[in-house]
Amino acid sequence: VERAKNNQMLAFDPPDLGPLFGHEAGGASIGGVFSCNLSGPGRIRAGAARDHLLGFEAVNGLGEAIKSGGRVMKNVTGYDLSKLVCGAYGTLAALTTLTFKVLPAPRFSLSLVLDGLSARAGVELMTGAFGEAFELSAAAHLPRPVAARARLPAIAETAQSATLFRIEGVRPSVESRAAQLRKYLAPHGKPRQIEQDESQALWQQIRDVQLFEDRQEHALWRLNVPPASGAEVLARISAELENEVFLDQSGALIWLLVPRMDADAARLIRAAVAPCGGCATLMRAADLVRLSLPVFQPRPAPLHRLAGQVKAAFDPLNILNPGLLYGDETDGEDTA
Repeated sequence: VERAKNNQMLAFDPPDLGPLFGHEAGGASIGGVFSCNLSGPGRIRAGAARDHLLGFEAVNGLGEAIKSGGRVMKNVTGYDLSKLVCGAYGTLAALTTLTFKVLPAPRFSLSLVLDGLSARAGVELMTGAFGEAFELSAAAHLPRPVAARARLPAIAETAQSATLFRIEGVRPSVESRAAQLRKYLAPHGKPRQIEQDESQALWQQIRDVQLFEDRQEHALWRLNVPPASGAEVLARISAELENEVFLDQSGALIWLLVPRMDADAARLIRAAVAPCGGCATLMRAADLVRLSLPVFQPRPAPLHRLAGQVKAAFDPLNILNPGLLYGDETDGEDTA
């Protein structure tokens, strides 16, 4: 509320995933956002949540107060603990105070939509566009079945896939960059334009994974990969496993919905992301499935031992979220 009153924003677009797990919207805490390193569409340009945390105060597993960073940038001597606690899921310390960076909210926003592209063609265009001077703030690809569920007629009623490009800033600049982007996209079709309120509503659906809220009976995975590898990873999985999917962050974030989930399917998914150095996190599944499968991407043994040593230094009694990341099982931490 205070951010909105002062026209400020968290540029990494933290998602509200409560409804995805059957909870009310708006229940997320800023501590949870940074503990889980949650980032949405804006990450591709602005960086992840951990890149916006300037400092923190916390209590470790021995009840000791610790502090790192401060209220300004470059206020760290030695190891930057802010990077360590982001993505640790509360296993190292209980965060009590956070200092983070906010940016001015954009005055105007629009999205250009290109219909009918394959996932591979969409990823190539998105990654190519980020290499140009359009200053995109987000890009995503919705295959046809997922686009049909968008709560926006301009997307849902076309019966085609949608590749989306978001541009934000002051209106003259946004309109100028959008005109340049149209020329760039013209060889692949005629892009449509969605402005301000509708554009923001569409990106909120993508950010909060609202497109998969109604599939509670299916397992949901979050795959983090290099942007250019998104289509290749998806092709490997789709050749063996029925799924629904959409790609955010220019192909770097894949939300994967799988009707059938067992150990073989999990191995297939994790093997698909491994060659490019990606990671697969099981976000939602039936209780029995979550009990039988590691939630996080397995780590190499040396890295797993090192992570365990870090855990022991912060929480030697193992009282902070025990077994979540550092148990005897070879599960791993999603640090993407």
